[in-house]
Amino acid sequence: MSKVLSFKSIYLFAVNEQKAFSASFGSGRNIVSSSMDDGNKRGKSVLMKSLYHALGADCLFDGQWNERNKIYILNFCVDTEEYFIYRHDNLFKIYNSGFEQIFITQSRTDLGKYLANLFDFRVELVDRDKVLQTAPPAYSFALNYLDQDGMKCTKFASFKSLEQFSDYKTSLLYTHLGIYSPDYFARKKQIEDFQKNLDDLIEKQRMVGGMRSHNFLRKSKT
Repeated sequence: MSKVLSFKSIYLFAVNEQKAFSASFGSGRNIVSSSMDDGNKRGKSVLMKSLYHALGADCLFDGQWNERNKIYILNFCVDTEEYFIYRHDNLFKIYNSGFEQIFITQSRTDLGKYLANLFDFRVELVDRDKVLQTAPPAYSFALNYLDQDGMKCTKFASFKSLEQFSDYKTSLLYTHLGIYSPDYFARKKQIEDFQKNLDDLIEKQRMVGGMRSHNFLRKSKT
């Protein structure tokens, strides 16, 4: 059974503008609303997107928000364990509750694997080379955050770069619905390894057969 991820607080820093913002979240449901005094432009979308952006799921911010020059620090819990994740552009650092750094990377693939182990939840997809691998974080959150402007129904377009896997929707849905279990992916990986070994043996057999045929022809000529 997957662990429970919950958000405690987030801190956003626009260093060049010397501005900062923070928000805290309580247990249970949290409601972020607009203001009756000055309308709808209160940064609700930026706040919601920043939660998942901090975790490596690149969001579709509007043109007024340059996400690459911002610093994001998200304080979250996995069950009862507390963590912090720092993001600046493509740099990610994860700290434990004692502020000790326990992970650092600039790779979405490595981040996806680390968070999959931390959350005890992973989406496994077949890449363009027909190799099964743990997908980056965006696929793990694809059904958790629905961008009202970018979701586009069945296209799952709330996050960027999902097209790096050409055929992911069925596996993504089945994983989130619990149909594809860790055991399923383990068996699928075994089949993949067996097929690779079989392909290697067939190639070796072909090479040996070619060498034997070549030697036979040489002996026939002599």
